[in-house]
Amino acid sequence: MKTKLNIEMRKPGKIIDEEHLFREMAYEFNTSISKATYVEVIHKNYIEFISRYKVGGVAKVELGDLMLLTYDKATTELRICILQAKYRSKKYYYFLDFKADIFQWELLKEKPDVTNISRRFDFPKHILNFRNDYESITAYGIFYHDNISGDIDFLYTLPRCINPNMIPTSRVTKCEPKFSFRCPKLLGSPNRLCRAGIFHKETISSCSIDVFEQQVLRCKVGAPINDKEVKRWVIHLLHSYKGRATIPEVIDELLGYLNVGDSIEEDNYDFECVPSVLVVVTDSEKVINEVINID
Repeated sequence: MKTKLNIEMRKPGKIIDEEHLFREMAYEFNTSISKATYVEVIHKNYIEFISRYKVGGVAKVELGDLMLLTYDKATTELRICILQAKYRSKKYYYFLDFKADIFQWELLKEKPDVTNISRRFDFPKHILNFRNDYESITAYGIFYHDNISGDIDFLYTLPRCINPNMIPTSRVTKCEPKFSFRCPKLLGSPNRLCRAGIFHKETISSCSIDVFEQQVLRCKVGAPINDKEVKRWVIHLLHSYKGRATIPEVIDELLGYLNVGDSIEEDNYDFECVPSVLVVVTDSEKVINEVINID
């Protein structure tokens, strides 16, 4: 994926930012093994939660920038991961340093119940914590340029694997410290063959877009949805957004695997305020790992 993505992004007129990079990533997931589609959402998705750092005790942030939904035909497992996206265009001195909002990091790290502040209820309040046995319900996805080649690559990591250089000692109204990636094996530099963040049931980190691709295709990124309310919400979301998808047939295929019809009952969800969505339908039994021997 890294080679193809960089070839595409070097073409004249290409805009390089988080949105366009994820859109291109979605396109590259379309292979003989997997199909993918991307749905761009224009409106922001602000929620509130109880914060230990915010003045007043309540922080208002986005839920995330991207919702990754992965379905594995081999296991019939549907996973969800809510990603906060970053694009680092400059060279890094320490792998990988970047600025981020402390309250956003707190939300994704602590996974509290959330309250939607749009005009209608948007998310199940336990969307971030419906599974305590999986960590990758939330993650950071950071596009960066390799210091040697200049190629764009991708760091996927859990919030607990990045550290702020300062944490407020008293409650504040705004805080955007610099964060740095804490590699599980303290390797300190990108390595496309690294196994440090790859475990049997889920992947917690990878600093290679090729390894990330393989882990998504193996359905190892995100938490399996076993909660009826969350699954119902996702199904409504898919129905609502298939008309906006880059390849709507992928959503129809997924809905077919989830055994739901075209007609659904009325609901109170407002789907104008969710993160952008990347849907991948894969078959882990057919995945040929060309990057790293995980098994």
